[in-house]
Parts: sequence; structure tokens; C-alpha cells
Amino acid sequence: MSVSAQLAHAFSPAVRRRGEEYAAEGAVHIASGGPSTGNRIDATVHGSAAYRVHIERLDLGRIGGSCSCPYFEPDLDPCKHLWATLVVAEARGLLANWRGATAIELLADPPRPPAPRVPPMPPARPI
Repeated sequence: MSVSAQLAHAFSPAVRRRGEEYAAEGAVHIASGGPSTGNRIDATVHGSAAYRVHIERLDLGRIGGSCSCPYFEPDLDPCKHLWATLVVAEARGLLANWRGATAIELLADPPRPPAPRVPPMPPARPI
């Protein structure tokens, strides 16, 4: 059974339908994802605005997810952006090793990737 089929129970039919429309319209832009990123997916979904979506495999049975949209944030309700990202990530094979996940934990403040290290600027030379 696919990951999306295993997690569908956590999303209302209306949310799934709208998320599938976003996925079909090409509104999901995955910035990073898959095994090379530590089993996390970071994406932007373009709807009425651009929303940041984060999905990660927490353990064998759970996936964590968050979205910056106003529907998700106040009450941690599963949103269409999160569903659209799951659908696109699965279609691209990024969730192939996530099988067995049966629950999604909605995260209020997802972990952020570490900021890249930037070497300090050399001291300014007088003119």
C-alpha cells in the first residue's frame, strides 16, 4: 500500500481533492528530498501565496509534517499543501523507503536545516 493511501485517513476528502488539484497543476516545487537529505522533504506550494511545507520520516510508523499556511498553523489541521506535497513526493519516488508509515504527526515548529557556514569577511583595508 502506498504511503499516501496509508495516511489518507488523516486528511478530509475535500483537503485531499484540493491537494491533488495543486499537485496536478504543478503548484508543488520540491526543494530537497529523499534518502540523501535524511528522509526529509522540503517544498514550496504555490496557491494564494507561497507556503513552506516540511515532511520527514520520524520512525517506522510515523511521518512528521508542517505547513506555513494559515489553515494549518493555528490548530495544526492537515492542509491541502501538505497533501499535495505527499502526492508529488510519492509520484517522484521520494517516499519509496517510507512504506509502513500509518500516522502523521503535525509539527508546530519543524526542525530547520542547519544554515550553511559562511567564512568571515576579511578585515577592510584602508583606502
